Amino acid sequence: MIGKQIRDLRLAAGLTQIELSHVLGFHSQGTVSMWERNERSPDIETIVPLADALRCTLDQLLRGC
Repeated sequence: MIGKQIRDLRLAAGLTQIELSHVLGFHSQGTVSMWERNERSPDIETIVPLADALRCTLDQLLRGC
């Protein structure tokens, strides 16, 4: 699931949920938390900035490659 991938990549990048949220322009960590719990998925406009913030490729983010 993408939630686990986001969490693993975030931790590997040394970012907290709030730090990642701020990099992406969100005001709180709620959105990142919902992604990591698989309650929501990032929208298409957020995928590339998310991969950039996590310092990974889109394949790594979406497929775990």
